[in-house]
Amino acid sequence: MFGSNAHYGHRIVLNRYGGVPEGTPIPGLVQHGWNYDLGATLDDILLPAPEPFFIWSERNLRQCKKAGVEGRVVPLGSPFLYMRPIEEEIVPEPKSLLVTPIHGWERERIPHDFRAYADAIRLIAKDFSKIVACLYWHEVDNPVFRRPFEEIGAEITTVGHRDNNPGFLYDLRRLMLRFEYVTSNRAQTSLFYALALGRKAFLYGPPIGLDKRYDHSGQLFHAWQKQEYPGLFWDTFGDTCHRQIAEDELGLRYVREPAALRELFEWEPWQRGRIDARIARRRRRLARVRWEQRLGGIKKTMGRIAPALFRSSEEEKVR
Repeated sequence: MFGSNAHYGHRIVLNRYGGVPEGTPIPGLVQHGWNYDLGATLDDILLPAPEPFFIWSERNLRQCKKAGVEGRVVPLGSPFLYMRPIEEEIVPEPKSLLVTPIHGWERERIPHDFRAYADAIRLIAKDFSKIVACLYWHEVDNPVFRRPFEEIGAEITTVGHRDNNPGFLYDLRRLMLRFEYVTSNRAQTSLFYALALGRKAFLYGPPIGLDKRYDHSGQLFHAWQKQEYPGLFWDTFGDTCHRQIAEDELGLRYVREPAALRELFEWEPWQRGRIDARIARRRRRLARVRWEQRLGGIKKTMGRIAPALFRSSEEEKVR
């Protein structure tokens, strides 16, 4: 129903868990990644109505209640928690470190100072036997982003595109399992995935900002995460895995059994036809919205043209 549900392979993961054919649509929009607030932008949450927005965690639910949109959301837990157990045994290399800088996406890049981040990693490199930096695909393609890590002796890898990539989460999980330690420069999705996998994950590096208007330097968010996760930082994580934090942030308490998930998503045989009806209603609603937008544009154009036409008509009468 929403193409973005396929980002990172989320729909495939949920289809497989529910035991339905791959590609079966989800009647609503699923949260894409970890978010400290509503789970997405307010526009995203309002977009699927009357279909729900499926959020991950208790944190997201609390924030949605504060924003007055709790009636539009349903807690589900992260799709990462719905993946089938991995088949092969992967033993992490002792003292190995995976570096996962926060990244943007194809339409919104983050102005990273990878030089400063790599220099910070250099300061702790002696504590690890091997360092690998996992960058997003467009960063791997750009030597400006790769070079700072290459210069400190780190290997570079990626798990590829998020769109139309059903293997994204599976590849990321397999990659993380190879390392004893995982770090990031900001609280983000991959850090909590690593904790959920039992890896010793920690926050480290200079602050980085995502909001150009309110927190360009990242200092505000850095102060927040220091207060929220005091035990996750390099100098305080105690060389241990704080899995409980990941269970809270990824919404483990809301993970459904396969039968409950099928019923929630209207995948059961006795619910057949409901999703098709939802899709039809959504298409009609979108068609109506598009028509109203076109009509509004026509009225606005006429509002600009009409006075000129009226003046021309009056001038013609005078002649």
